[in-house]
Amino acid sequence: SKTIAKIRSQLLNCLSLVEAELDFSEHDAQFFNRQNEIDKLEKIKCKLQSLLSGSISCEALIELPSVGIAGCPNAGKSSLLNKLLGKTRSIVSQQERTTRDVLTGLLKLPYCESVLFDCAGLTTKPTTEIDELAQQAAIEALNTAAMVIFCVDISKTDLTEDIQIRKLISPKNIIAVATKSDLVTSVTEKLSGLNEIFDADFTSVSSENNQGMAHLCKEIDKKLIEISSVSSNAKSPLTETKQNIIALTARHEQAVSDAIENIQESLKELKADNDEISAMTIRAAYQSLSNIEAEHIDEKILDNIFASFCIGK
Repeated sequence: SKTIAKIRSQLLNCLSLVEAELDFSEHDAQFFNRQNEIDKLEKIKCKLQSLLSGSISCEALIELPSVGIAGCPNAGKSSLLNKLLGKTRSIVSQQERTTRDVLTGLLKLPYCESVLFDCAGLTTKPTTEIDELAQQAAIEALNTAAMVIFCVDISKTDLTEDIQIRKLISPKNIIAVATKSDLVTSVTEKLSGLNEIFDADFTSVSSENNQGMAHLCKEIDKKLIEISSVSSNAKSPLTETKQNIIALTARHEQAVSDAIENIQESLKELKADNDEISAMTIRAAYQSLSNIEAEHIDEKILDNIFASFCIGK
């Protein structure tokens, strides 16, 4: 809405100048420079075309991506799942291997939703047939997930098993998380060690006191949008810059496409000095974008004219 509002404002200015030229020509005043308005419309058309080519299809976001939680038994995965979901979905116990099946829940973030799942803690040596079947299900689910949150208990001293577990999975995208940060005093030092061992940038969290949870949610949200932008051929991922990707519905896409077509027509007519037709097509372009948010155009045009020029009412 904010992006379209700026473009509509620019279109309204162009339209007001053209219509002022038509409606108040008896004042013997020239209201616009034709080439300047042509240049402005060309820029507006380019902005709209960029909006279409660099957008995420909302339909791509409707098919919710899956996000898996992986790690050794007792790495804090179940606690993390419950904390992210905001409810008790998985059993939390000091006893290892309490999770055998794949447990899922809907993760709602500021921009995206996903299916978050926890599965059996991975191990290098399954001891029973049930453990082996659980592990196979876990690995299959993790390797086909859109993203995996790989958990390592930051309070552990022996990471041999964690290193081996990491080699068992090959997810498309991964976020490394150091869990149980409330159990250590030197978090920065521990994180530095994990980053070096696993060649990853770990985020420290604590399900016990919520430390780092807000940052983790932001990272998951950002990564999901990056994944969605790639799957819908968007030009650039979501970053903290002004080049943010915008999600368009089919209705939005149609409105923007109609506006581009009308602006193209208005440029042709403006270059041929057919101002009446040009005004009509600029109006149609503005109206197409206004369909995204219902708005009446006539009063806005008049208000804009009278605000910009000294014309007797």
